[in-house]
Amino acid sequence: MNEVYEFLKKCGTYYLATVEGYKPRVRPFGTIDLYNNRLYIQTGKVKAVSRQIKENPQIEICAMDDGKWIRIEATAYLDNNIDAQKHMLAAYPSLQKMYQPGDGNTEVFYLRNVTAKICSFTEEPKIFLFNKPSDWTYRDWLNSDARYLLNQIPRNVVDWIWSDDMTDEEKKQHPEYEVVGGYLKILDESECGQLWWDSLSERYKNIIKAMPNFDKEIFEDVTGIKI
Repeated sequence: MNEVYEFLKKCGTYYLATVEGYKPRVRPFGTIDLYNNRLYIQTGKVKAVSRQIKENPQIEICAMDDGKWIRIEATAYLDNNIDAQKHMLAAYPSLQKMYQPGDGNTEVFYLRNVTAKICSFTEEPKIFLFNKPSDWTYRDWLNSDARYLLNQIPRNVVDWIWSDDMTDEEKKQHPEYEVVGGYLKILDESECGQLWWDSLSERYKNIIKAMPNFDKEIFEDVTGIKI
């Protein structure tokens, strides 16, 4: 991840692509930060790019420097942690005239499921996996069974929680349980991922664990899935 961060930092300007409905949207960006071993980008809540990422968090980044270019696929998630905002803005003093931590407009998004490749006209492009160079090309990644499986991780899963299984805090938040006998819980991304992983066959789990440089701690940090 450090090499990806350093490449984008050196570029100064990169291009961030999002989707609005069925239309692609691309714009120059200049903020990139490495905080708690995660890549972060920054924007304002009032901007269209913020809304687009929240509606569809799949993004791509492209930048070029000194005859090489980088292409990044990632999923962007909003982080409301004020310390993450402070860390970002400390790296960009010029932005502090427009943004302040906790001002209701400043937003930082961290990137998960990051796949990056650095290419040139003279070198065979290889991608980084689990924060290290790998022997896979980008095409290897696109055609891999591991990528196909990881793209099956569900989002926005709901689960019915019976009253006997509810915590005291859940009962306070959902008093309707006394009438209906429980409540409908929206699972967060790590819970969705863990349910998906636990349901996989050993064969499919081994396909993912056979990825170059596989590291279960990084995998958990990226996906929220405990192995």
